[in-house]
Amino acid sequence: MASLEAAETSPPSTPTTSASPCPTPRPLATAPPTMGAALLRAARSGDERQLVKALLADPAAPDLETAATAGGNTLLHVAAAGGHVDLALLLLRRAPRLLTARNAALDTPLHLAARAGAHKVVALLAASSSSSSSSPACSLRALTRATNRRGETALHDAVRGGHEAAARALATADPGLVGMCGGAGESPFYMASAAGSLGMLRMLLKAYKDAEEEVPDLGSSIGPGGRTVMHAAVLTSNEMIQELLQWNPTLVKEVDDSGSTPFHYIASVGNISAMKLLLRRDSSPAYSSDSNGLFPVHIAAKMGYGQFIYELCRFCPDCDELLDSRGRNFLHTAIEHKKWKVVWRFSGTADLGRMANVMDSEGNTPLHLAIKNADQMIVSLLMATNSVLPNIVNNQGLTALDLAVLATDKGISYTLVIILRCLAWTGAVLSPRRLDHFIDDFGIGKTSGNELKKFTNIAQNLIVGSVLVSTVTFAAVFTLPGGYISEGHPHAGAPILSHRQQEVWL
Repeated sequence: MASLEAAETSPPSTPTTSASPCPTPRPLATAPPTMGAALLRAARSGDERQLVKALLADPAAPDLETAATAGGNTLLHVAAAGGHVDLALLLLRRAPRLLTARNAALDTPLHLAARAGAHKVVALLAASSSSSSSSPACSLRALTRATNRRGETALHDAVRGGHEAAARALATADPGLVGMCGGAGESPFYMASAAGSLGMLRMLLKAYKDAEEEVPDLGSSIGPGGRTVMHAAVLTSNEMIQELLQWNPTLVKEVDDSGSTPFHYIASVGNISAMKLLLRRDSSPAYSSDSNGLFPVHIAAKMGYGQFIYELCRFCPDCDELLDSRGRNFLHTAIEHKKWKVVWRFSGTADLGRMANVMDSEGNTPLHLAIKNADQMIVSLLMATNSVLPNIVNNQGLTALDLAVLATDKGISYTLVIILRCLAWTGAVLSPRRLDHFIDDFGIGKTSGNELKKFTNIAQNLIVGSVLVSTVTFAAVFTLPGGYISEGHPHAGAPILSHRQQEVWL
């Protein structure tokens, strides 16, 4: 196919830009309106006779080409915005130069017709530009690719408004418009995807495929932040995902400016059906990390989507082995962000057993992170897992119990007491070091002598308590609820609740 013809050059005073093949003129200074009230009302009504009558009734009325409103709209702008195709045809015959006129926002009549969804006027203006020979600037491509102050073409306006018929007329006339980016970095194709407009997207894609001339590659059409149409589609419609996959399957591997694939976006919203749709075709995006080293499974864990991760692991059973830039698996990530439902969803599974004792780049296991967050629920879920090793030492030489004891320096809460008891009764121990060194190394009690005394008592009690755990547990087996009757009673030594056997059994 032949290459795109060069765009028409602009006047010497008009700067050209590489963003659009049609140069955007400089905005004009706001001028007082030259269109009288009667003439404006006639143009808005679309009544040709009333328009002619208004022109004849006012001796001072300007000619058709110079009449303008306060916003710089000409008679053709007004007719186009109102969808008055007959009036627009009359004006084009009498004043063809109105076709390229700009208002204060640099909109052409074609912009206003597209914005209003007036597809018949759009088709008329496009046809007029291709048949006109009054000026080289009136060519079809110069008109359709003309951009307003926002840097957008008429097709941007049609797509934004959801006007499919008007968009079809423009895309059919100039398929190259489909992938042209506007001032906000959005192409019409991307806008249709972001809006979830399946019909609009299909129509634009068809116009692109049916193009008889060479047009820019639509696959490279991106939106703000380097996002592709697939990045936008995965957040709006599964049907749109299927449509784009059939057209260009490689879109699932495209990344935005943050290094995120469309699968990262799916993980961020926890859309299980969309996840399955992509992975059935290609599972490789699940193993792609973003610029921060996060895989999709980490994103889902960060958001707390336990069921999403569970389904993902069915497609990719080794997702538990994926580590981010800090050496953390998705269990670390879920615990860091206090998403206990993710931990709960994997409780009792082999996946949790494989991840429970993995140390990150700082030597912290998931249990270390749960203690740092003082998350009672997650600590309980982890300690209920037989494979969890509570006495792993991190890079600072601290066990999980060390971290819990250190937290008491900031004050003791009910939650912290529960965590300390949970750790002590499941065999967690303090790291073997001198207590005074432990206090000095971490600056404990510097602000308050009472806190230091409290900390010392807790540490000493835990050291003794860890030795007595087995003894207390053994004794508890043989201790009946309620205890025994003391000496001096006729039934001394008998269980206190012996007369309430029903309640004891319950």
